[in-house]
Amino acid sequence: LKQEGFGEILPGAQAFVIDEAHQLPELAANFFGEGFGMRPWQELARDCLAESRSVAGAQAALQEPAAALEQTLRDLRAAMDGLPPRGTQWRALTVPQVRDGFDAAMSTLVQLRDALAGVREASPGLDACHARAMEAVSRLSRWLGDDAPMLDFDTDPDEAPPPAEVLWYELTPRGFRCQRTPMDVSGPLREHRQRSMAAWVFTSATLTVDGGFEHISQRLGLDDPVSLLQPSPFDWAQQALCYLPTDLPDPAARGFGTALIRALTPVLEASHGRAFLLFASHRA
Repeated sequence: LKQEGFGEILPGAQAFVIDEAHQLPELAANFFGEGFGMRPWQELARDCLAESRSVAGAQAALQEPAAALEQTLRDLRAAMDGLPPRGTQWRALTVPQVRDGFDAAMSTLVQLRDALAGVREASPGLDACHARAMEAVSRLSRWLGDDAPMLDFDTDPDEAPPPAEVLWYELTPRGFRCQRTPMDVSGPLREHRQRSMAAWVFTSATLTVDGGFEHISQRLGLDDPVSLLQPSPFDWAQQALCYLPTDLPDPAARGFGTALIRALTPVLEASHGRAFLLFASHRA
């Protein structure tokens, strides 16, 4: 929140307590990553035309590249129809039509960016569109790996260093989204904590692996942290019973709800209704 300009929500504090901290590495990976999608680029093309109507000569300059971008995006999405709903960048780019589609998207984005450069000073709106177009070109270039070092084919794959990030895509019914997700967020998290000059407390019921905090400490960038492992106050061996019905159908089956209620009824009667039912399945 502070980095995105909402610092007033989190005023200067001397301590931060992060509950459910086992989720933090994944959340941080999404935050420190970057992505782009079909819909924002379509909106960029339409915003360019909307802004150009109030500037003499701008509409003539932007009409063709904006229309070309929208058509290119539709063609690219059609080319991705044969792909799995989610996959790696490598999986997508091995399909020639998809690779050609991304190259065409890059070309039309560059054309739109260059056209906006000539009219950007005419209005704040066009200036903002130009900045968005430049960012779109940069993000697509990084996702395609155009700025990545050349692969050394003499290197043993087993000896090659692990990738610093995962490049992947996700399809929606009418669009797509591409993402760069860092594999290791320990460095950025460490920098944020050091910059805050505050104490940090991480709590969760699932932070340990084999009774130790080494794994989560490494993922969070914690160097020799003070740790405390508290056993559960609940005596599971003496106060818990496991009831596992053996005749329940699959949760997706039509009669699952009725069968579940039938299996639960004796338990509720035995406890005189003192029960809290927690389901791990939305279907249930």
